[in-house]
Amino acid sequence: MTTLLRTRIAALTAALCLAVPGAALAQTTAEDDFAVLAKTAQSGNGCDKESFAALLDRRDFRTLTSQQRSWTYMMAAMCGIEPTAELVRKSTAEKEASALAWTTRFIVASEIGDVNDGLRSLEEAAKRRGDGSAIIFSDSSLFDFARLVRDDPKRKRRFLAALDTIDWKPMSPFAGGDYLWVDYARMLKVDGDLANARRVAGRVRSVSSHIELRLNNDYAGLTEDGLAQFDSKAIAEAEFARAREALDKDPDDGRGVLAVAADLRLLGRSEEALKLLEARLAKPGPIPDAEGGGHPQLGAERQGLCPARPGPDGRGRRDDGRGREAEGRPERDERQPEHQSGRHPERRRPA
Repeated sequence: MTTLLRTRIAALTAALCLAVPGAALAQTTAEDDFAVLAKTAQSGNGCDKESFAALLDRRDFRTLTSQQRSWTYMMAAMCGIEPTAELVRKSTAEKEASALAWTTRFIVASEIGDVNDGLRSLEEAAKRRGDGSAIIFSDSSLFDFARLVRDDPKRKRRFLAALDTIDWKPMSPFAGGDYLWVDYARMLKVDGDLANARRVAGRVRSVSSHIELRLNNDYAGLTEDGLAQFDSKAIAEAEFARAREALDKDPDDGRGVLAVAADLRLLGRSEEALKLLEARLAKPGPIPDAEGGGHPQLGAERQGLCPARPGPDGRGRRDDGRGREAEGRPERDERQPEHQSGRHPERRRPA
């Protein structure tokens, strides 16, 4: 887990625990230490490993409420205290464990490839969605889990049903995930549940997913209009507006730059897309995304948009996206999945 994710989890969940009435605070008690940690977490500075470890070692730790103990175990795990998996299991073993404790366990299960525990955790989170904390803080872990169950129809169905129940939305506005709703809508239609199939189909936002719903006979009847009446430009403009608004809040986010550039290209505004990519690539330092990584794809995307330029020998050359010129087509970084629409690889439908 990245520091960014830990901070988000801490800030969200501390409020839940501070709302739990407890005994009057007194120095040197577990309740006192917990209150300090929860307030610190609520301010966005939640990973004081030494303090969490000390609270867990207190003899009076069990005097905390079940919800407070669950939160402490979960935060200790998120802060990197070992053994992480055991702490997360202790967090969910508490009677008053939140939905977030269970989605955190789902993330851990995804990371270690434990499909059964991942499904159970997600379904337990769905049962507790009423507390408002059924949030999956790692888009990459969720998409990894989707790949684990993609060839197992029964497990895939349970996974998608749980996502629907918790009203899942990606943490990053650029992460996508439409393919999950398209698949689930098809399953519901096959079952004869046309009303819910249409509801789930209504979750999709991207132009490609909208077109798929109208072209593929498997989805017939899930949309009110056909392809002939479908306004693809309006959908593309709406998606661009959402991405542009999100990018304006964090202009350096590489995932956002890539998404907005792809939307511009889809709208026939390639020159604007090229300028956007060039401006971001010109800035010094690494290119972060929503989970602290980087985006080598930006250079490749820029190169794909950059028109061929004549070299000294009259042959066509392309800028390699890093201020240098390279002959012919760029070599793709084999460490990165090849993106399709210019969106982050997580937006791709698994093969």
